[in-house]
Amino acid sequence: MNWQETLIKALIWVGVPFFLLLIAAVVVWYGFLRKMIRKANADFAKNSDEQSSLFRNFRKNKAKEVSPNQKLPTFKDVGGMPEVIEDLGEIVKFLKEPKEFDEIGARAPKGILLHGEPGTGKTLLARAIAGETGVKFFYISGSDFMEMLVGVGSSRVHDLYEEARSKAPSIIFIDEVDAVGGKRAGMAIMGDGEKNQTLNKLLYEMDGFEGNSGVLTLAATNRYDTLDPALLRRGRFDRQILISMPDIRGRKEILGIHLKKVRHVPEFDIEGVASETFGYSGADLESVINEAAILAVCKNKKRIDMKDFKEADARVRLGLARKGRVITEKKKRMIAYHEAGHTIVFIKSGAPGNVSRVTIMGYGEAGGVTQWIPQEEGRSLFREQFRNLIAAGLGGRAAECIVYEDFTSGAVSDIQRTTAISQAMVTEFGMSDEIGPIRYSRGNMSIPGLPGGMGMGEGSVCSEATQQKIDKEVKKIIDDEFEKAKRILTENRAALDELVELLMVIETVSGEEAVAILKKHSPQTEKK
Repeated sequence: MNWQETLIKALIWVGVPFFLLLIAAVVVWYGFLRKMIRKANADFAKNSDEQSSLFRNFRKNKAKEVSPNQKLPTFKDVGGMPEVIEDLGEIVKFLKEPKEFDEIGARAPKGILLHGEPGTGKTLLARAIAGETGVKFFYISGSDFMEMLVGVGSSRVHDLYEEARSKAPSIIFIDEVDAVGGKRAGMAIMGDGEKNQTLNKLLYEMDGFEGNSGVLTLAATNRYDTLDPALLRRGRFDRQILISMPDIRGRKEILGIHLKKVRHVPEFDIEGVASETFGYSGADLESVINEAAILAVCKNKKRIDMKDFKEADARVRLGLARKGRVITEKKKRMIAYHEAGHTIVFIKSGAPGNVSRVTIMGYGEAGGVTQWIPQEEGRSLFREQFRNLIAAGLGGRAAECIVYEDFTSGAVSDIQRTTAISQAMVTEFGMSDEIGPIRYSRGNMSIPGLPGGMGMGEGSVCSEATQQKIDKEVKKIIDDEFEKAKRILTENRAALDELVELLMVIETVSGEEAVAILKKHSPQTEKK
């Protein structure tokens, strides 16, 4: 065998196994690669499904449906608004007995808007409607529609109404609807795209081309003035119901409802409590009753009484009493003169209301408090009554000037309130002879201590010359009433001193005791 044959045999013995091994490696690698690709495709499909599901859930509405087993209030649990209950009762009847209305050709209202001040019971009414009708009830907050991504809110509105239509007759309750139904700007503003699209979709769903058969939209807001006009037109919110602060009869009914839930003494004076809580909403009354119950438990009592209620009322209205504060005799007497000044001027000037009590016990940031109860329900007051309120508000500063021939910074809240009243008289209520019955302000904000949400404008809309006249009139009103307050206190100095001495001893004096002191020194004292 020559060397060539030997070389060929060597190559065959070495090359063939190497070639076979290479083929086996390629087959194994190909199989592994196919398995990796198959797994990657499966993972991709799974992630795509999850992302798609997540996106669908993101666009899905966040409304919750009332459970059939959920215990809901009815109209019997709502007090202080008989007219509103009567109005809503018609809607409830329409939903429960639609055939009677169909026979005559009546159309169900597409929307009901409940608006009013916070705490007046708008959400409670919505829950009562759900309890009365028994139909499918969806509830959602206006802010739950909104997202950063444009188009999500409108998708949620569409999804909500689709679900409600599939379960008609049904009710959709949108709380704080101003979050989604605010006025649209005349020019597009960056960031308003989502809000405008959501509102447009809501407008369409409530009264669009396809209609909205079988779905009643119920909404609530305490910012009625900010809503878009298109949302308020008839055909969308057919009924717009104002929920006002309860009057004395309403407060009595509300107190009766809440007192059924707590144990109280039989002699609990509901009439007296109702008269003393002027300006309280239903939520305020519930809070005071609950605070009274907590205080009673802390005192190891089995029932709440009037003392518990008065203490709870002071805590809710004024803050915690600072019983352990350290105060000098001089400071205490100065506070007593300040509060006694308010009381004497209030009674003698004929301000609209009655003094409930005067105390030099500190509450919150206040060194002392003169608490008064409005005598008349409603917003309407005469010009002279407003002037007397200003005089009473300046009575504390006037007493300091008479007794100490100087004054402190303790009248800061009094000055704020009296200035607001005098500005409202001139710019809002047209009570200035110099300016006349012209409105020179825009907006409306409440004045602390005045009934019914009376307010003054948020900014002046007038020329500089007119503004100077307004400032002059405001100053004149305050100066005149400050002089009146000083004159009243000077004429009744003996009563002022006696009331101060009584406050120094017992710290809290009732309105009746203050009136008795005035009558003692001036028998002809009467409210004007």
